[in-house]
Amino acid sequence: EAICRGGWPGMLSLPLNLAQRRLRGYMSEVARVDIQNADKSTRNPIKVAALLASLGRNVGTEASKKTILEDVGDLGPETYDTLASYVSDLERIFVLEPLPAWPTHMRSKSVAKKSSKWHFVDPSLAVAAVDGTPEKLRNDLNYVGFLFESLVIRDLRIYSQVDEGKVWHYRDSSGLEVDAIVSYDYGQWAAIEVKLGFNQVDAAAANLLKFASKVDDSKMGKPGALIVVVPGGWAYTREDGVHVVPINHMRN
Repeated sequence: EAICRGGWPGMLSLPLNLAQRRLRGYMSEVARVDIQNADKSTRNPIKVAALLASLGRNVGTEASKKTILEDVGDLGPETYDTLASYVSDLERIFVLEPLPAWPTHMRSKSVAKKSSKWHFVDPSLAVAAVDGTPEKLRNDLNYVGFLFESLVIRDLRIYSQVDEGKVWHYRDSSGLEVDAIVSYDYGQWAAIEVKLGFNQVDAAAANLLKFASKVDDSKMGKPGALIVVVPGGWAYTREDGVHVVPINHMRN
C-alpha cells in the first residue's frame, strides 16, 4: 500500500482507493496536457500513455530503448529519437528521474556499463501507469521487488540531497551489480543493496563486500558504509561489517 500511495504529503491521509484514483488522474493529465507544455511540442496522448505504461512495467531496470519500443509497439513512439524526446520531456516535468551509472575507478578489468535505470520520481506513478493495486501486486512479487527498490531510491535521493549527495547504480560486464551508490562531493560514498526478502541478505552482503574489494580506494576512498535495505524489522550490523537497515530507519 505504501508503494501504491507514494510519498505525496497530500495523499498520506486519504483512503488508498481515492489516493490511487488521483494518481491515475494525474498520469492521464501528464499524457494529455502536462507533456504538451514541456517544450511546446505536440505529443500524442495515446503514445505518451503507452510509453508511461511501458516504463512502469520496466521500472528499476536498464531496459534498452529497443526493448521499450518493442514493448509499446504501434501504440507508442516509433523511433529512437522520438522516444528520447518523450523521455526528455517527462524528465523536464518531473515525472521520470532515471538513475545514472556511477562513474568510478575499479581495480577490475571489467567494463562498467553506462546505462541508466528507469525510475519515476515516486514508485506510485509507475503503479498508476500500469493500473496496479495492492491486490494485483501481491500476485507478482518479482515486480514488487523492483518497485520496492524504486521506493528506496526515492528515499535515498531525498535524504542524501540534504548534504548535496547524489545517487547512482553500478553494473559491469562481469555481472557485478549494486542497486545504489550514494556519493558526496567531499569524497565519501556508500554502497547499498535493496532486498524485499530477508533470505536474500547474506547474498546481498557478500555482493557488497565483493564490490567494495574491487573499487580502487586509492582514488575513490574506502566506503563509508555497506548497507542492505530491507522492508522492516530491526537495524543491526553483521559480523562482516555490513549494516542491515529497514527502510523506515534510513533517515536515522
